[in-house]
Amino acid sequence: MKRLFTLLCGMAMLAGAGCSESDDNSNPSNGNGGNGGNEDGDTPTITVSQLIGTWEATKLYDGEFGIWFEEYGEQFGYVETLSFRADGTGLFRTEETGSNTWEEAFTYTVENNVITTRPTDGNENTLYRVEKLTDSEMVLAIDYEGENGKPCTDKVYYKRIDSSGSDGGDGNEGEGGDGGGNEGDGGDEGNQPQIDLQYLQGKWEAYQEYLGSTGEIIPYDQNRDILDIGANTITATIHGYDDNDHLEVMTLELTYTLDGNTLTGEDEDGEEYSFRIEVLTQTEFVYSYESYSPEHGTFRNKTYHRRIG
Repeated sequence: MKRLFTLLCGMAMLAGAGCSESDDNSNPSNGNGGNGGNEDGDTPTITVSQLIGTWEATKLYDGEFGIWFEEYGEQFGYVETLSFRADGTGLFRTEETGSNTWEEAFTYTVENNVITTRPTDGNENTLYRVEKLTDSEMVLAIDYEGENGKPCTDKVYYKRIDSSGSDGGDGNEGEGGDGGGNEGDGGDEGNQPQIDLQYLQGKWEAYQEYLGSTGEIIPYDQNRDILDIGANTITATIHGYDDNDHLEVMTLELTYTLDGNTLTGEDEDGEEYSFRIEVLTQTEFVYSYESYSPEHGTFRNKTYHRRIG
């Protein structure tokens, strides 16, 4: 199996050599030589709005050995998801019963039918060819040279489990859209996600931040901030450093109200905070807030959270 899928699918490499000589039509090296086209020789054009949301893997085809892997899902104790956001970031997540959950954040771009990803903590790009993309199904392929020098293609099949965060650009992914837009421009205020308070309430852990001033994505490797959100209150555990670079942990108590996708909080001293909810699902919470500096003017930062309780 192509080494890429040790990351994409959390699976160990298989021993052996040579591409499968099977007549299985799912092997994309049959008929197109792994050139990215479909059976008719056409190259589909994929838009970001079609990708936005969370996808769950249902099966995998190993083109080098002609093997199918189909034991995906809760019934098999192994759940693998791939999330794309409108801001050009995403998250790969695997969860195995009785084992630790593994996650990798990444940035991505789309050109024609190719998705290019890069881990936020790495430099190696990965190219995925989109073979199929509908409202409910996605098939990603990667073409590579097998150990015997022959062209091979692996495939992963996904089903959509959440379209929250889509930009509504093509009419198919519009439900729950956040207005899309590029990082820092705030998107289209007219398309607001529908906020479900049941999703909002609970405990959230921050795992990365987007800096609108520089376009950087900063992963939180430790000292992660925690939000404990109730029906109308928020307890925020915030990590910071003083002038002597000593770690400080602060607790902030807020009462809050919601107006559309805008959350306004007020602390005990009467200071107000305003955040815009960009993405809200059962497992993910992303909010943005406006900031200013003389060097960069007005810009938006974003903080990404995952549910921990």
